[in-house]
Amino acid sequence: MDLQKYFIKKISARLAFILLFILLSLGILWFIVHEVLIEKENNIDTAVISVFSAHTNPHLTYTMELISFLASKYFLIAGYAVLIGWFLFHHKKKIVAFSVAIIGTIGFLLVFVMKIGFRRNRPLNPLTEKLQDYSFPSGHTTSGFVFYGLLIYLVWQSKLQTAYKCMLSVFLLLLSLLIGASRIYLGMHYPSDVFAGLCLGFAWLMIALLILHTQMPGPGVAAGSSK
Repeated sequence: MDLQKYFIKKISARLAFILLFILLSLGILWFIVHEVLIEKENNIDTAVISVFSAHTNPHLTYTMELISFLASKYFLIAGYAVLIGWFLFHHKKKIVAFSVAIIGTIGFLLVFVMKIGFRRNRPLNPLTEKLQDYSFPSGHTTSGFVFYGLLIYLVWQSKLQTAYKCMLSVFLLLLSLLIGASRIYLGMHYPSDVFAGLCLGFAWLMIALLILHTQMPGPGVAAGSSK
């Protein structure tokens, strides 16, 4: 009974910690909405954009376009399709495959609803072709953070050695952050769009992983046997 109480307390503490971070992320998101979209405080956006604009060059622009593509809807749809197929056909985990599909779909829908709700226009002078949809929050940042965060979770569910798990996790985290930076550099989004996208992506990812974790059989599912 003492051991059972210990695990219950440990799980409860972890859940409370995760919920605290979710609320913190949503609180920061609301702060950005209030300051930038309601109060029209754009000083930080202007300052950050001016720094990025002062360091543009063709080679860096091409690199940023490649990084940005790694969170485009075409790339992410293909990525989610691979994950869904992996769980559906290799591991025979229909519920997990369905959950992965729902995680990606709701991530896209959250961005779509917020864009329509806030209707913030994009920056005026992008370095690439101008997009016609709205700017807030950054869809690439939100969806990319959710997708690569999900990959980090699956890496830690695999049988890889801890050193490789750490290296892959750092790489995927840095990639998701670089995607956000690329959207600012390319003039597709204001910095506040990207920070809001990170907050939204983090909050939804934590909620999604709480649900997904109850369906995962433990380490080995992502790269181990299909039992």
